[in-house]
Amino acid sequence: MKTNVLENTQAGRTVLQRKTLVALSPVIIVLLGFLAAQVSMKSLGAWAWVGTLPVYWGMMLAVIMAFGARSQLAGWFAPSRGGWVWPALALLVGLSPFPMLLLPNLSFMRPLVLVVLWLLFALINGVVEELYWRGFLLNELRGWPAWGSVTYTSGLFISIHFLMLGTLTPAMFNLPFLGILTAITVGLVTLYLRTGSLRWPVVAHILADLGNLNIF
Repeated sequence: MKTNVLENTQAGRTVLQRKTLVALSPVIIVLLGFLAAQVSMKSLGAWAWVGTLPVYWGMMLAVIMAFGARSQLAGWFAPSRGGWVWPALALLVGLSPFPMLLLPNLSFMRPLVLVVLWLLFALINGVVEELYWRGFLLNELRGWPAWGSVTYTSGLFISIHFLMLGTLTPAMFNLPFLGILTAITVGLVTLYLRTGSLRWPVVAHILADLGNLNIF
């Protein structure tokens, strides 16, 4: 009997420790992402994103793998629920930066190597960020009130764009960008929660990353 109680207590502690680490992981990623950006800016200058983004993506993937979420990948990309309204919302969210950021600045899209890197950035970032910030975190924090998990993850998601990416691209520090980023974040969360799949959030995120021209 004592052995069973001890085992149950240890199991309970392990679960609690796991939940605590998962809940703290976005805070740690935001802080380390900010530090990586600071170090990269000093050593790489305009190419600081080359030293920062792989660290950021690697941390998110490492957390997903460390907590065994790989088995959930198929479920995250299951067919979407709902009708035409969600693909329409995905396109609206994804294309929202195009009129303000992409179309007026097409002249910046050179040389070819940067165009290729811009495309790769959008594909990788769109997938990895949605895997972590929506698929992984919102699933793992299901024991929280819905408003709490959404506010917590979305607030940190927005903050890393200012603390990390804002270090690389100072132009991000303005109210229009904050408005666009907040609207896109709300749209991505809504898409995931309403469709039960990451398919449309990933499409929207990739389009949004293409539209914001961060690499250039």
